[in-house]
Amino acid sequence: MQPRDEPAAQILASPGRLGDSRWNAVAAWAVVSGIFVAVSLWQTPLPGINEPHYLTKARAFADPGWCERDFFLQSANAHYVFFAVVGPVTTWFCFGTVAVIGRILSLSLLACGWNMIGRRLGLNALGSAVAASVFCGIGATGNFSGEWIIGGFEGKVPSYGFALVGVAWWLDAWTTSLRRKYALAGVFMGAAVAWHPVVGMWICIGIAISEFARLVSRVVLRSKLSDEHVADTSDAQPDIGRTATTSHLLVNSIVFVLSAFVVALPGLIPAAELVLSSTLEADPVDQANYIQVFWRLAHHLDPSTFPPSAWLHTAVLLTVCLAAIVFVRTKSIADRWYPLLWLLAASSVVCAAGIGIGWHSKPMLQLPDWQWRAALLKFYPFRFFDALLPITASFAVAAAWDKLRLMKLKQVTARSVLAAALMALSAAVIIVPGRQHHASYTPAAFAEWQRACEWLRQNTSADALVLGPRESFGLKWFAHRAEYVCFKDCPQDAAGILEWNRRLWAIHGWSESSYQDESFDVEDTQRLHADTGITHIITRRLGPFTQPPVSTFGMWRVYAIAGGE
Repeated sequence: MQPRDEPAAQILASPGRLGDSRWNAVAAWAVVSGIFVAVSLWQTPLPGINEPHYLTKARAFADPGWCERDFFLQSANAHYVFFAVVGPVTTWFCFGTVAVIGRILSLSLLACGWNMIGRRLGLNALGSAVAASVFCGIGATGNFSGEWIIGGFEGKVPSYGFALVGVAWWLDAWTTSLRRKYALAGVFMGAAVAWHPVVGMWICIGIAISEFARLVSRVVLRSKLSDEHVADTSDAQPDIGRTATTSHLLVNSIVFVLSAFVVALPGLIPAAELVLSSTLEADPVDQANYIQVFWRLAHHLDPSTFPPSAWLHTAVLLTVCLAAIVFVRTKSIADRWYPLLWLLAASSVVCAAGIGIGWHSKPMLQLPDWQWRAALLKFYPFRFFDALLPITASFAVAAAWDKLRLMKLKQVTARSVLAAALMALSAAVIIVPGRQHHASYTPAAFAEWQRACEWLRQNTSADALVLGPRESFGLKWFAHRAEYVCFKDCPQDAAGILEWNRRLWAIHGWSESSYQDESFDVEDTQRLHADTGITHIITRRLGPFTQPPVSTFGMWRVYAIAGGE
């Protein structure tokens, strides 16, 4: 008779039982999926900060007549696969439903890749759940360049999901040198590129750098490695990749690249066309790059604007990550972790290059070479490191926790393991506080904003063109009406960026000139309508207007200007 509660470590390591059974793998995936989805819904209420941006664009992709006067929705599509897949769904269900479905599916895919990597790093099901909880906790404390994974639904979330699955297969390929595993890794990395070209390409580049470094080290140390024979003193399989020939590794790398390239084409071709097919001269393109990198997205792309807290957070996280890896390091564990550490090193190189390119102590326009700096920084060189560091740190902390657990509590039971997993799930939800929908709105103001948008949806024609406030968030999501310009909704092609900037300045100029007599009269609004086609204004600060609003919702006022209803 076996004892009622066997030691957890024994159960988790027993072949065909809790640690290795297919059912247990499904249960482990469900736990990590639950952690990710719960934290997403708790931390990021609907709609998430980027969900109106992406889902309304997807709706317009599938239904070009919807809000057809909105110039952002008519701009170039950088995420073709996301829009092609999600767009039709937005015509069947409301945006909120699509967002929830998208979060569940994409985070479940992320959990699949997460558990696959955890198993390859030597973690059991509980270790992967602990790592997932740690990852969510790290995300709540900050980041380096504003990159996040657990939140709303947009193209990068399924991209990261496919990428984690691809990285897991690549970890296998690194140690076994099996060509089919390189092919599988390439297929999933290609899918990551297709869903979000920037996210997927950086991870592919990181894998390429890692493989190149491996080949170089193989050439440099070939004579030493040819005489090296590592005795198999553990149950782990020998590192077959170490004994593979250089030509074999080179062929495997080519297999990876080709499989990734073919699968990535549906998303890669439209993205390449967006970057390469501009008909603008060099100067307007440079101007668009400057607007995008050093103004609109400086918080993601200009390292000189990153707050000190971001640098401190990253330094502490990197220290914790390396300390945890050193703590758990043994010969067998080191072989499992080497490729992931190479990948982290590659991301660090890319990030350091981005810092070197983007750092400036005086206004960027005063630098003689700002044009090429902006052209490179617009490809988000920091997001790869900003995503991979917390992922690696989470697995490292979980591995250290597992080692401490086995050192100090050798008779931990399955029941206590389950209790710890539930505590980890609860902690992941509790420690991540819910955020407001948008930093510019109080909860009351946001509720009134939604009521005002619903009024626009119910009481204006489908071809209405609305001028919202600078802090406008989700107007198309709630009102289903076109916006003249929205600060949040900046296109990604050069021509679209310049038009977006022109419209912002046009509204600013109209506001300045109209307010010279300290009010906005009918003549001012008629001029605005004639110049822009705007039919309605929704505002809480702009004014005073001499004409009465057609409706008010708390602090929000809706005006129908000349030509409106």
